[in-house]
Amino acid sequence: MFTRIHTERVVRSPRSLARILASPWSIGVAALIVTLSLALPVAGVDLPLCWFKALTGLPCVGCGLTRSVTALAQLRLAEAVHFHPFGPLVYALAALLVGQLALGRRRRVRVARFLLRHDARLRLAYFGLVGAFLTFGVARLVVALLEPSLTAYL
Repeated sequence: MFTRIHTERVVRSPRSLARILASPWSIGVAALIVTLSLALPVAGVDLPLCWFKALTGLPCVGCGLTRSVTALAQLRLAEAVHFHPFGPLVYALAALLVGQLALGRRRRVRVARFLLRHDARLRLAYFGLVGAFLTFGVARLVVALLEPSLTAYL
């Protein structure tokens, strides 16, 4: 089956990670992340963004990601890691997705072909990172349940 990646045809499965990353939806979400990270204050906007935490008082898997990404945009790495250790990774991926738009067509095609050639490894890394992200979130939730006094720090 053929997929289109930036006007160039390449042979690959329609479910390849490269195709998902190069989709307009992925790039749009990445652009939104980067734009909001530059506009929002690190301290937050005093609006409950997480319905899970608002309902339970416990941190969800992604709690702190917005503040982490915002801290990174202001070059505050230590704060970013404190808010959520996966924030720098999320921000780096978003910045790379947005940054690839600045590449010329020829280079975008090269990047797409590289990603397609290494799709199996990328999927393994992707699922490993998703697993680590979920494991961290569940571990943080368990700590909050076992020691409620630490909830303010999570």
